[in-house]
Amino acid sequence: AVNGEVILHDLRQRWQDTHVSLADFNAWRLACIPGGGAWVLDGDNRRLARISGYPLTSRARRSHPATTVRPCEENADPPRLIPYDAVQWPTVERPVALACSKGGKLALLSWLAGEPARIRGLTPEGRLDDPLLLLGSRSPYSIAWLNRRQVAVLIAGGVGASVLTAES
Repeated sequence: AVNGEVILHDLRQRWQDTHVSLADFNAWRLACIPGGGAWVLDGDNRRLARISGYPLTSRARRSHPATTVRPCEENADPPRLIPYDAVQWPTVERPVALACSKGGKLALLSWLAGEPARIRGLTPEGRLDDPLLLLGSRSPYSIAWLNRRQVAVLIAGGVGASVLTAES
């Protein structure tokens, strides 16, 4: 993410860099979704969005003879950032990290001043699930899925870091 927008860059050079953004959305953290796309977190504005669609390949951009049949719209599914406006964190809660499981399940890590950190998921309706409190941990800064049911968070410590696991 650069200047609040996400740049889709293909190391295999199949497409040109593609930029996606939303008004009043500062892309800060990303979590890739298996099968394509990504979850995007705006920590400043406490918003969540999802990247959907595909960039137009370089092959499709080249010029074609007039006799070549082409689609009316070259890219019917362009990349875009779709906001999840139903996701509303409590005003005192600050989202800090996110992770997507192999099965596509999202885990969101957030802080609350002076209280234990929280892990949340999304309901089937796309709203924040009830929080799972991480007792004894106030400011973990990274989250990852260990398996279908467990996530781990990285906690800053005196020497190195600690990992705390939780059932989701």
